[in-house]
Amino acid sequence: MPWLLVGPVLPGDKPAPLPSLPAGTYPAWNATEAYVAGTRVLLDGVPYQANWWTQGQWPGVAAVGGSPWTLVFPT
Repeated sequence: MPWLLVGPVLPGDKPAPLPSLPAGTYPAWNATEAYVAGTRVLLDGVPYQANWWTQGQWPGVAAVGGSPWTLVFPT
C-alpha cells in the first residue's frame, strides 16, 4: 500500500466523518461469513465492499498486503 492515513496532523484538524447508511441497506457484517468480491455490508452503519474473497477480516482495519474491504461512499 503506497499511502497510509495517519490522521489529523495540525492542531484543530479532525478526521472526515465516515459515511453511514440506515440499518438494512446492506446486510450486517459477520466475522464467520465468507464474502466474495463485490459484496457490500454494513459495520456499525458504515458501508464497505469486499475487494476479494474474505472471511473474518474486519472492514476498516488495515491489513498487510492491503485491506480486503473498501469504504463505500453513498452517491
